[in-house]
Amino acid sequence: MGELEELGARELDRWALYWIEEPWGPLRDNMHAALIVTELLRPHLKEGATLKMAQFLFRHQDDINAEARMKFVAQLNAMAGTAERGRRRGTPKRIRRSPSST
Repeated sequence: MGELEELGARELDRWALYWIEEPWGPLRDNMHAALIVTELLRPHLKEGATLKMAQFLFRHQDDINAEARMKFVAQLNAMAGTAERGRRRGTPKRIRRSPSST
């Protein structure tokens, strides 16, 4: 971690851009394995069927659980927003008066 702290902001930005273009480490290995599986299965697909590489990416169970929780919370927020909008439609609009008119 000491070497990372010694890097300047510009150099750190360059490394981040390089990683976006050419990722390394476990992420690249995961993408590479998923690409291989996708291409190996492609000849065995029925006419018109497609495969997505994302289907074969390894995902840790903690990440899957966190994503499921976020989706659930988003659904609850959407339902709450729908209920709130429905409540607003039934109430009459209030006329706001500027402080100078009173």
